[in-house]
Amino acid sequence: MSSTSHPGQPRTAAQAHGGASGLPEDAAPVAASAGFEEDRGQPESTQQGILAEQALPEGQAVSEEGMPQVDVTLVVPVQSDTADVDAVIRANGGALEAEGLTWEAILVFDGVLGPAWDVALTLQENTHNQVRTIALHRRFGAAVCLSSAFEHTRGRMILTLPDYVQV
Repeated sequence: MSSTSHPGQPRTAAQAHGGASGLPEDAAPVAASAGFEEDRGQPESTQQGILAEQALPEGQAVSEEGMPQVDVTLVVPVQSDTADVDAVIRANGGALEAEGLTWEAILVFDGVLGPAWDVALTLQENTHNQVRTIALHRRFGAAVCLSSAFEHTRGRMILTLPDYVQV
């Protein structure tokens, strides 16, 4: 694969970061949503086609891939099938909105699905992909979850959070 990318084309993890993504070879997700595709542990975003048809507000910043940029990306490794992802997203997203910041969230399910996955898919649908999901096919740990999500962030800042609400 060439190390250069052409404008308007998605970049691989290796292209985006100048080398291999560092994810294990078998870290490809069992399910992926919101345009995420994983190829042998090196995520490649195909989101461009999903949002390219949507008109951006005048003056909206865009990433190198042509995606709308947000102020903050919340990244949440989900390691329990009963995690209260709705409360995590609402509490943290609400706090960011109260500060006048735009945000997105990426929930990475570490080998678990269950009720939390169902809630996450509903959040994704109800927020029109402001909340996005990735599901890994087995447990890899929080570090791989974070790496996988970092490949897809659009925020100027990244905030990593646990899968529970901190008071």
